[in-house]
Amino acid sequence: MAKQQGKNVGDDMTDLIDFKPTWIRSEIWKQMLDHWNTPKWKAKSLRNKEIRSRATGGKHTLGSQSYVTMKRKAETWA
Repeated sequence: MAKQQGKNVGDDMTDLIDFKPTWIRSEIWKQMLDHWNTPKWKAKSLRNKEIRSRATGGKHTLGSQSYVTMKRKAETWA
C-alpha cells in the first residue's frame, strides 16, 4: 500500500506506521516496526538481500516427485 501511495520508506521503518494491515493489531504492528528498525535486523536483512540477489539455479522444481525419487535421479546424473 505504501508504494502504491508513492511512499518511499528508506531507512526508517516507522514511516510505515500508517500502513498497518487490517488483520494486525496496532500494538503488534508497532512492535514489528520497532524490531525492523534495530541495527541487528537491518544487517540481517541486508545480508539476506545480497544472498537472494546472487542466488542461481532458479526455484525448486521437484513437483510431485518424492525427495527419495529425486535423490536417486541425481545420483544417476552424477
